[in-house]
Amino acid sequence: MTDPSPNIPWYKAYTGSTPQGRLGDGREQSLLTHVRNLSPTTPSSVATAIDSFAFSNQYLMTIGPRKATLLISLITSRKPKIMLELGGYIGYSAVVLGAAVKAAGGEKYISIESNEVFASIAREMVSMAGLDGFVEVQVGRSDFLLRELAASASFASGGGLDFLFVDHYKPAYLHDLMLAEEIGLVREGTWVVADNVGHPGAPEYKAYVLCSVEEKRRKVQWGQREANPNARNWYLREGERGVEAEEESVVGRPELEYDTECLEAFEPDGTPDIITLTKCLG
Repeated sequence: MTDPSPNIPWYKAYTGSTPQGRLGDGREQSLLTHVRNLSPTTPSSVATAIDSFAFSNQYLMTIGPRKATLLISLITSRKPKIMLELGGYIGYSAVVLGAAVKAAGGEKYISIESNEVFASIAREMVSMAGLDGFVEVQVGRSDFLLRELAASASFASGGGLDFLFVDHYKPAYLHDLMLAEEIGLVREGTWVVADNVGHPGAPEYKAYVLCSVEEKRRKVQWGQREANPNARNWYLREGERGVEAEEESVVGRPELEYDTECLEAFEPDGTPDIITLTKCLG
């Protein structure tokens, strides 16, 4: 893959801020201070403030403006009423994509983030962007919150998600997609977009959404469980923090047919990536 926009000054500068150190090392709190000092009041100004921090200070694990442009175009054309995001981090995507859903006539954007500190920062970003009441940031394990969402009044009648954006722990992509299938959140008409399928990669997830119904049924018949065991191990570690680990197997709904397109994309630092765009055909 080649970068379609190699001469963007922002791109060149952002490349120079590729991370030294680790996420969660205090940079997110420094970001919040930076954004507060700029006093943004709109989604675009909040996003610009976050980008300016990454431009001049430290790398942030956001989708960045180029991926945001791609995702906004998908939202604009598909006009989801309810969109769910797995992996909200500090709220960049909740702000820019939530604003796009609202502009497209949507009803709600829900962002799930497992880290309490990141979720708190995300809520403040959402508030500064003027999206309180439209964008909802939930904190906790994605598997538990998916089940709670499916049982809520919004979905108890059998309706599913219009748009699901998957961008959390990569080995959990497949587990949580199959769980969403089982509990009825992913059904005919749902669009599922997954980030970072190329880098750092989610090979089991990619194989599943490209797989035929016949092949999925054969695997179930042979007793092959699709969901990545690393996802279960991650949830078990989360359970050690005082939350009971999920014990039941996740088998999904192998009869669901998907139409998947692999889209060329780039990380904010210029690293080539793949975003998968999947429609559930029923």
